[in-house]
Amino acid sequence: MTDDELDERLRALFRAGHPPLVPRPDMLEVIHRGARRRQARRAGTLAAAGVVAVALATTAVVRPFAPARQTAGTHAQTAAAVQPSRLVASPTLQATETSAPAVAATSAEAGTVPAGGTPPAGFVPLSVTGTTSNGQTFWVLGDAPCATGTCTAVAKTTDGGQSFTEMAAPASAVVPDHLLGMDGVSPQTIANMRFVDAKNGWAFGGALWQTTDGAQSWQQITSITGTVQQLEVASGHAWAIVATGGGSPPGATGTARLFTATYPAGTWGPVDAAGVFGPAEPALVVHDTTVIVAGEDPTTGTPRAVRSTDAATFAELPAPPCVPAPTGGLSITASALWLLCADHARAYVSTDAGTSWRQVGSTLPADAAVVAAIDPTTAVIAHGGRLIRIGTDGTMQTAATPSGASGFAFVGFVNDTVGFAIAEVANSRQLWRSTDAGAHWSLVRIGG
Repeated sequence: MTDDELDERLRALFRAGHPPLVPRPDMLEVIHRGARRRQARRAGTLAAAGVVAVALATTAVVRPFAPARQTAGTHAQTAAAVQPSRLVASPTLQATETSAPAVAATSAEAGTVPAGGTPPAGFVPLSVTGTTSNGQTFWVLGDAPCATGTCTAVAKTTDGGQSFTEMAAPASAVVPDHLLGMDGVSPQTIANMRFVDAKNGWAFGGALWQTTDGAQSWQQITSITGTVQQLEVASGHAWAIVATGGGSPPGATGTARLFTATYPAGTWGPVDAAGVFGPAEPALVVHDTTVIVAGEDPTTGTPRAVRSTDAATFAELPAPPCVPAPTGGLSITASALWLLCADHARAYVSTDAGTSWRQVGSTLPADAAVVAAIDPTTAVIAHGGRLIRIGTDGTMQTAATPSGASGFAFVGFVNDTVGFAIAEVANSRQLWRSTDAGAHWSLVRIGG
């Protein structure tokens, strides 16, 4: 299938509306081991009746998902769905390289909603990213109705979601985390977005795009071969988990490596000292100059983690107590690192950046699928259609949320009080925001 044919088939699906999100009852038995970010895009079972499979190009990657994909939030990174990360801009934003392997593209090339004005009604949020410590400024990647059907869209707010302005969007189709129960990522598609400050941002998935002018324009990065599963930014460096090849069991991501580049004009390259992870997608978190990758050893399948404290040199950490849960298993703040195990039944917290761990309580609610760190004593876990605050003493409190959620595509906090969640609601998505450390959540309306 040609790129144009793939693009047209994806757009036809989007014009038809968002498909039902129907996970199979035994999905937890087949989820691959290892985390986000992220954003491993999940692959569940198709609905039994009336479902049309999507044919992907041979370069496409299909990855397994946990029902109602959920991604942990972490401090001091930017977030793609606020993606695993705290969204605090780094005080040091100096680039040291000048050769940027980018190719310019215009929004007219890829069915994008034009910049300017209020986002159109029907805007569906797929990823959110913020940079300010008060959570007032953030960007939302999604899709929205346009003259040709459904187009890629980016909306920005500077007043906490009271109003939005449509920005320029990357010239790639947006693939939601659930596409007919499958997540198809090809070189023509994106699924997540990160901003580190008012100017520098990235959109990624099968394609990787960069903006240096606050989403006034985007340039495609072509120097990375593979699927960008996760991307986080801090202290003048962008970090990405890049997967190549297939894997076993079916749907696993093969092997994954850490890549990095300074910004705005640095050249991307692999971080050989971090080693190789796989077949499941590893978890990536960053905070200032601390960078941690946790997943499984591709040879033994045992948990492994590496850490840098200077954004340059990496060393092996003691083996973590488990492999992180897919895409929501690792979350970092300035003072704590939280870990949700792939068995979805245990959580741990570390106050020494992964050198040692302490289990939180005994067991978690069944199907807990993401942990979003708030501070050393508190985090939020997503369980089905509920968000639950959990303390290191094992206490749990169900948060007050809008009704109707069946699961979450993302949960994360930008600081100790402000957090975001993307909820699966009635076969579509909603953006929720909390300003009281996850105790209460309200709906953020984007489209005009």
